[in-house]
Amino acid sequence: MFAVVSILFAPASYGLDIAKENPARLNETYNENHWAYPAIRWGLDNRIEDVVTNRILSRKEAAMYLRRTFDLLFSTSTKGWEQYAERMNKIEEWLVTTGAHMPATREDTIFAVTSIIYDEKETGTDLKRIFKDAHKVKPEFVKHVEFAAANKLVVGYDDNTLRPDGELSLVEALVFLERLSNFKVAGISDNNLIKKEKEDNSFVKNLYYKYKDGFYKEGIDFNKPIPKKTWFNMVKDFTSNLVFRGADKEKDYKDYWIEQYTMGANEEEYIKREDAIGGLIKILSMFKDIKMSGDYKDIELLKQNFTDVDEISDRQLSLIAIAYRDDIIGFHENKIRPKDYLTYGEALADLIHDAFEVEGKAVN
Repeated sequence: MFAVVSILFAPASYGLDIAKENPARLNETYNENHWAYPAIRWGLDNRIEDVVTNRILSRKEAAMYLRRTFDLLFSTSTKGWEQYAERMNKIEEWLVTTGAHMPATREDTIFAVTSIIYDEKETGTDLKRIFKDAHKVKPEFVKHVEFAAANKLVVGYDDNTLRPDGELSLVEALVFLERLSNFKVAGISDNNLIKKEKEDNSFVKNLYYKYKDGFYKEGIDFNKPIPKKTWFNMVKDFTSNLVFRGADKEKDYKDYWIEQYTMGANEEEYIKREDAIGGLIKILSMFKDIKMSGDYKDIELLKQNFTDVDEISDRQLSLIAIAYRDDIIGFHENKIRPKDYLTYGEALADLIHDAFEVEGKAVN
């Protein structure tokens, strides 16, 4: 979730036993005795994140979570909203264009978050008196880290270190975000961040959680491949509320093409990641305006950020490049793994969540 570094940072032993990459909303690993329990609970309750694991975040994910939190805390009716929105846009661009798939570091995140709320007033804080490794903070980030420390957004580790160049975990990010939600900002109505009304009744969001809750109740292992039939039904359900862009005479063939693009031509029970992504882009093009050219520049961009592009079949290469170019689908590592089977977790948390913009924006 966005790299808003919680830098409370946890005890040095933070999360050695956390979730072990098994998706879980809240299980025995995150009970009341866990050091980050209040923040994890806050993140789940506010749907900042709904699958908590102790993984390291990329800079692109950091930007995504920061945007998600910004949208939760600020509304367009908030006094001074425009200036904060402009700052948010700039810092989001900075995170993505300076190494989208590089791991987010703690000082990156502190800088990103404080760039939105920093009032540039002197805090009188001397980092060297607080953190033993303050000398490791990049000079251009010092004022921002001082601001975060002065306002208790950053506390550090038990050994009085900050570890600014360390990679940021999702759990740490949630702690920082939860602190940010209680931060007072000058110029905001009532001197507090204003929470927007949640749109819990949206068709897409309700359907998303219906599927997710259903998988949990069935005891589905999110790391196992998802059967093609389940994938077909899922995509069909999520497109059922969208406006078809083709001619009226073609509407009767809508389900036919969804089936073709989700089931694939072979007889295998599962669908490969490259076919799932490429097929989903074709399906979305029936409902929204997507530039489908996918020229060599898009493919070159893909090659710059992923190490296994050469493994993608020719028929899906341009479609996956389009998915990455338009940020339609999130890629959370430097490999696309085109020949791997699509898993339940990837189908729901990556493809469906991103492609159908579960956070509230209408696809069509």
